[in-house]
Amino acid sequence: ERVHEIIASPFLRTLQTAVEIAKQTGCLVCLEYGIAEHILHEHFKKWQGRNRGKLEGVQKVDDYKVSPMSLEEACARFPGYIDKSYQSLGMTTFPETEEQLYERTNSIVERVSKRARRKCRNICIVSHQDPVEYMAHEIDPRGADDKFVSYCCISKAVLKNKSHKLVLQHDDSHLTSPEIPRNGT
Repeated sequence: ERVHEIIASPFLRTLQTAVEIAKQTGCLVCLEYGIAEHILHEHFKKWQGRNRGKLEGVQKVDDYKVSPMSLEEACARFPGYIDKSYQSLGMTTFPETEEQLYERTNSIVERVSKRARRKCRNICIVSHQDPVEYMAHEIDPRGADDKFVSYCCISKAVLKNKSHKLVLQHDDSHLTSPEIPRNGT
C-alpha cells in the first residue's frame, strides 16, 4: 500500500529513518513533537550500560544531551524532505511520567488518525520505543500485538473500511544493527 503521509518524531535518528522512507515514497516528512520520546534521567543510565547503548566519548550520563530538532534545523539538515507547512499537534515537555507520555502520544495519534481517515490517507509513523508501543494500540486496538519494541522502529497504518489497520508494527528491519539481532546472529 502506498504511504501518503510520514509523521516523525523530531529527533535526529527518527528523522534520518523518515527521510529514507520519504526518498522511496516521494512524501514529505511531518515533524510531530507530540510523538517524541520521553526523556528521564534514569533512562540514560540504563542506555549507557547496554551493549548497543554505549556511546563513544561519553563518560557520564550528563555528557549525552538529546533534544528534538527545530523545524529550521530539520529543514537545513534534510533540505527538500521536511514539510514546512505541517503544524505539530502537540509538544513534549521533559521530564514527564510514563502516564503523561501515554496520554500525550495517544492524544496525538488519535488526531493524526482522524485527519488521515478524513483525507483517505495511509500513514507511516517513525518514533521511539515507548511512544510506538502506545500508539500501535491506539491506532489498531484489535490488531496491535504486545511485542518487543526496538529503539527506532516503524509502524505503518493502512486505511481499510474507514479505520486504520497496522500492516507494520514495531518494524526495525531498516537497521543494520538492530537492538535484538535477527536470526540468532
